[in-house]
Amino acid sequence: DVKEGKIKEFGPAKLERENDSPLFEGLSKEFAVWMNHGDEVKKAPAGFKVLGRTKTIKVAAIADEKRKIYALQFHPEVVHTQFGEKILENFHNYFPVLP
Repeated sequence: DVKEGKIKEFGPAKLERENDSPLFEGLSKEFAVWMNHGDEVKKAPAGFKVLGRTKTIKVAAIADEKRKIYALQFHPEVVHTQFGEKILENFHNYFPVLP
């Protein structure tokens, strides 16, 4: 359930982890992330669990671990996201793609 957000975010936020996941293995319970969005997920789809939230976004990271599907509201690929490289490394290590 995605809707236009009440708050458009462009800048830093603090992600609070809610559930364990291989995607966030080795990371702090809270860390800085970079947001750039106008929409937000109001409710995670069936089969997904919420991995993290921010002060303004209740669903900032979700996963369907069984099907190995992940979605992030923040940008792990930018230098402003603390542990961004580690998140991408975890994704690659746990869910390698074909060469």
